[in-house]
Amino acid sequence: MRACATTLAAEMTPAEHELLLATLRGLGGHGLHLEIGTAAGGTLCAMLGAFSDASRPPFVVVDPMRYFPQQLDLVRKNL
Repeated sequence: MRACATTLAAEMTPAEHELLLATLRGLGGHGLHLEIGTAAGGTLCAMLGAFSDASRPPFVVVDPMRYFPQQLDLVRKNL
């Protein structure tokens, strides 16, 4: 089982994570945002947290939820 199933952490290096968040912030949060594959939702949580509640754009996740048992429950817990 993938480590994120127990840690709920993102599966990116710190540098990749910072680049992603800087890119999202630089775009200004306009339009619909899409995440393809979310594992345990760690990166999704970080992306959502990159914006204030008032300025957060809509996010959609496309994922078959079959990476590990109870994946959807873990994503919900992480959010």
